[in-house]
Amino acid sequence: KDKVKKIAREDGYDVSFTLLKWVRALELTRRGRFQATSYFYHQSARDADFIHVGPIVKSELRLFRRADAPEIDWARLEDLSHLRFGAVPGYTYNEEFWRLANEGTLDVELAQNDEANLRKLYAGRSDVFISNKRNGVELIDRLYGKSGENAFTTFEKPLETTFGFLLI
Repeated sequence: KDKVKKIAREDGYDVSFTLLKWVRALELTRRGRFQATSYFYHQSARDADFIHVGPIVKSELRLFRRADAPEIDWARLEDLSHLRFGAVPGYTYNEEFWRLANEGTLDVELAQNDEANLRKLYAGRSDVFISNKRNGVELIDRLYGKSGENAFTTFEKPLETTFGFLLI
């Protein structure tokens, strides 16, 4: 938010922000209600509707798991096909993840938001959920406090290191 304000101010623009869920923010910007939305990972399907400005943030997508679950040495997402994934419809994650989910290679159960996915993970109703590292850690802290530090971890290998863009 601060980075976007700073960049806009340097070019003589004043910006204001409305906090919305990502999917809603994307659709309302596509319809012209907002001039821009931030931040989104690049997805080629959006190229026809948006200009990607940036990158404005570097993001590491991680597979969060319960701390009592074993570390898995994996090279490809297919290596994790025995796990139950929690995901949010409309989130980018990456194109390979959604392709494998749509093919049925990955066992993916959709939930309304990351909070619901984290609660399912905590209860043992899923094995992993995908979030960028910073947001995942903040969510764990907000929902579980100190006990969350010991309850959750991530696989050593990130799903992907990617960049977030301002979409105009």
